[in-house]
Amino acid sequence: MKIIYFIICFLSFSLFSQNLKINQAEYYFKAYRFAESTPIYKELIAKDHIKVLGNESVYRNAITSAEKSRDFIFAYDAISQLSTSESFTNDDNYHFFQLSLLTKNYSKAKELIFKGIIIEKNGNKLDLAKIYFDGKIWEDIAKDTSEYKITEVDFNSGLGDFGAIYHPKGIVFSSSRDLSAKEWSFDNSSFLNLYLKEKSNNKLSLINVLKSKRHDGTSYYDSINKIWYFARNFDAKNNNELTTTGLFFYDEKTQVETPFAYNNDSSFIAQPFLSDNGQTLWFSSNRTGSIGGSDIWYCKKTESGWSTPVNAGTIINTIENEMFPFFQKGKLYFSSNGHAGLGGLDIFSVNYDNGSVSNIKNLGAGLNSNADDFSLVLENIGKTGFMSSNRIDYVDHIYSVQVKFAEFVFKGKLLAEQKDSLDMKLFPIVIKENGKTIDTLYADKDGDFEFKTEKNDNYTFEINNEKYLPITESYSTLGKTVSDTTFKTFTLKPKMVTLNAIVLDEKTDKPLPFAKVHIQNNITKEEKVYTADKDGKFTAELERDQVFDAHATHSGYFDKKSEIKTINTSDVIDKEIELKFIFKGSSFAIENIFYDFGKATLRPESKVELDKLAIFLKNNPKLKVELSAHTDSRGGDARNLVLSQQRAQSCVDYLITVGVNKSNIVAKGYGETKLINRCKNDVNCTEDEHQKNRRTEIKVL
Repeated sequence: MKIIYFIICFLSFSLFSQNLKINQAEYYFKAYRFAESTPIYKELIAKDHIKVLGNESVYRNAITSAEKSRDFIFAYDAISQLSTSESFTNDDNYHFFQLSLLTKNYSKAKELIFKGIIIEKNGNKLDLAKIYFDGKIWEDIAKDTSEYKITEVDFNSGLGDFGAIYHPKGIVFSSSRDLSAKEWSFDNSSFLNLYLKEKSNNKLSLINVLKSKRHDGTSYYDSINKIWYFARNFDAKNNNELTTTGLFFYDEKTQVETPFAYNNDSSFIAQPFLSDNGQTLWFSSNRTGSIGGSDIWYCKKTESGWSTPVNAGTIINTIENEMFPFFQKGKLYFSSNGHAGLGGLDIFSVNYDNGSVSNIKNLGAGLNSNADDFSLVLENIGKTGFMSSNRIDYVDHIYSVQVKFAEFVFKGKLLAEQKDSLDMKLFPIVIKENGKTIDTLYADKDGDFEFKTEKNDNYTFEINNEKYLPITESYSTLGKTVSDTTFKTFTLKPKMVTLNAIVLDEKTDKPLPFAKVHIQNNITKEEKVYTADKDGKFTAELERDQVFDAHATHSGYFDKKSEIKTINTSDVIDKEIELKFIFKGSSFAIENIFYDFGKATLRPESKVELDKLAIFLKNNPKLKVELSAHTDSRGGDARNLVLSQQRAQSCVDYLITVGVNKSNIVAKGYGETKLINRCKNDVNCTEDEHQKNRRTEIKVL
């Protein structure tokens, strides 16, 4: 009994002890003293192993506390345990996914995505989660590290340094290195101050004119007007109060500090950047109208001050955080954890032209990591710069950046297929990126042009001229990491091919003056009629890469059909069309005459050929002919004879309706009496062999 009593007392004491710890941790948590609450939460979860069931809120607060105090490993462990709870939500799943990226547990991140835990549920993170679903995004971002080389600077304190900017005297950055300053209970770090690292003597000094009793950081210096743009915490009423951040301007000439007109105690505004011309002020904020936690915003300079802030839009801003804007030469650089990345904040670029946004890019591994990567700035020519990252123990460090853009050059040459010389400068080369025109180039007098671009892009070159065939050529730098040059020759082919034709007597080779030739495009069915001159010659301009039917007629001669191809041909085609003189007893077959099965009813397509026969007969009004129809050997002999007579009569009746003199044509059905091959009764023949016997012919009487 004593043992049982002891065990009960021990369990009761343990539970009492846990409750004390929970109460203490929650007290610090509610007071925003995360540096003090996190170790207690860690002891409760990692050592005491408190159950998830019934303590879900404790686990959630522990995760938040760990993140605020930058103990992401513990945050990951805590959310792993919380994931076993039935109360684990879709947003919790996405949070788990983000912590997996941040702690470089990519296998777990992929497991969460591939299992569809996030994808199958509805939630505001769904669209972003889908980007990761096929797993390809990690490969695309991580495979190329050749563009940026980063090196940790020698003035990092190891206590939190970030946000380097250029100053005429050197580099200005934010740091919590001043251990003599009051510690911030949020994470036991010192308050931020701004420091200058002089390039002339490497001297490091505090910028006292911007120093306050709160956090001072993320600045921009307008060296022309000698004005500081910087962020600072608003004053707190008591030590436990968390305050937001606003922008302030300090004029070194007048020594006057002015708050930004759009500061608000309930909104965060920080990370200012002024455009080169001084007309646009960029910053990040969660002010009313933001899409997510923090968005990129900008104001335009007016005569009365800064305009009302404008949100940079949904292509840039997401439901998560976009921060640290930097604008240079038509590109906006920023950090985000709302676009697909390697984890934490990644650095992105986007083309930005007066509100027109395109080509958003993750700047890839090397510059980005599984942790927070942010605050990229580049000097004027864009070859060197600085960025910040907490990739080492989740403490902010400043890195110098060397930009080693792989250079990709496309060299094109325009050549004329025809002998005549062309002014190549008259042919615009339109360059499109993702279907949008981004540039128009013109070749030099020799036809040469050059286009330089960046990696991981798809382009299309389009060359159009009303007299020449359009040319479209694709060019891609996707997957390329080493500079290269691509050469391509474009041959300009005239849209039209010249046909020089002559119509001749087949036997004597004498020209047939004023012969007519009908030329029809096989695809468009457009038809033109050409009349030969007194020497039997005519010229036609035909579209290139087409097939045409030519139907030549002349009084006293049989019509002749032939094919003209302008595919893979030269600019000029010479053609002789020979017609056969009509004499008594001569005959020819009429192609493409079809009837309904077992009937004498003409199909519509048969009338096309009969119309051409009508032209022939009307061109030769003194000609008297027999139109005969023939069947194959299948079916009864008597029935075939009757059917063939009916079919021949159907043709003649139609020809009369379109103007052929009925006294000049007679219908005759021969059934199977004039077979032209071996396919008699009871002979096994192919369908093609039978088809040859089913024919319609014209015989001159």
